[in-house]
Amino acid sequence: MVAQRVMRRLAETAEASYEKWLDENAAAFDAQTALHSRYGHPLADIITGPAGSSWGAADQRDQIVPAIEAHKENGSPSVLD
Repeated sequence: MVAQRVMRRLAETAEASYEKWLDENAAAFDAQTALHSRYGHPLADIITGPAGSSWGAADQRDQIVPAIEAHKENGSPSVLD
C-alpha cells in the first residue's frame, strides 16, 4: 500500500514537472517548428538519402521518412538547398 502511494506520487510529480517544462519551453518549440517549416528538418537529407537505410524502425524511420517526403512534396526547401 505505501509503495503504491509513493509510486503514484512520483508519477504525478514527474507528469507535473514535464507539463511545467513543456510550458516553459513552448516558445522554443514554436520557434523550432517555424524554422523546420521554413528550412526543413536538419536531418531530412540524411534520413531520406543513401544512408537512410541505417535508420531502423526502432529509430522511427518508418514514420519519419514519409513525413519528410510529404513535407518536401509541399514545396518546403531542403536543408541543403
